Amino acid sequence: MKKLSLSIFIAFIFIAPCYANLFVDWRGGFYVNYPNDWFHVNYQTVSKFLLTQGVNSDQFDYDAVLAQKSEGLFFNNPYIFIVSHPMEQMNQKIIDSVIKSISEEHESAVMTASLNSNATLERNKPIYDKALNAIAIETKIVTPVADKVSLDIRKFHDKGMAQFLCYSPRDMYEQARPIFLSIVNSFSTKDIDKMAPPESLKVVDLADRKDASNIESDIKIDADGKADFNSEIASSSDEKKYYILILAGLIIGAILIFAKKRKK
Repeated sequence: MKKLSLSIFIAFIFIAPCYANLFVDWRGGFYVNYPNDWFHVNYQTVSKFLLTQGVNSDQFDYDAVLAQKSEGLFFNNPYIFIVSHPMEQMNQKIIDSVIKSISEEHESAVMTASLNSNATLERNKPIYDKALNAIAIETKIVTPVADKVSLDIRKFHDKGMAQFLCYSPRDMYEQARPIFLSIVNSFSTKDIDKMAPPESLKVVDLADRKDASNIESDIKIDADGKADFNSEIASSSDEKKYYILILAGLIIGAILIFAKKRKK
């Protein structure tokens, strides 16, 4: 029996993904773990990518991008935009407002279910996980130059809301979804100062991000996230329209709701 248990334990070690990397969002006041085969994309690379889509940092104020490692461009693989919406105090009225707005936007009632790493979602059917205090909506994005699945997860916490904008090529999504959900399920605000390694203080470097928004967009990305934005990444109006609409639509709604609550 002991040998069998040991064999199962060893097999689990080699099969289960390792989430040894820690991303600390100092602006949002939280942290998450992500797999060893993922990386934190540098801000200049992301800014160059967004500029090719007609989006700058003033239009889309993200905190970080995590992506699966590969030899190609990061956005050709699963990746996540992490956005924080800080608030002085989160309450149930705000949560209900966000849930209602998502339900109305997608013209679908919100179902209550678990969003653990094994969860499956129906397209355009929002799911709210009471235990995790998060809502998720999965949508399909198809244009002449893109065939992707988007998973928008909004995690409510005592300091505001963290938004995880997850994207994956459609043929990679079934493998990416459990990773997206595992990263969100690792979310915590507890003992952030003790958990964070010293180098994480550089995670949200506003100076670097400001510099990145003023650079040209024709260089190459390597496996560490530095690359060449040539004709491979659509300068087409369809691709630009796709990113501008998705990013703006997902972010602005939450900001407007928060702003109204602050005024009351």
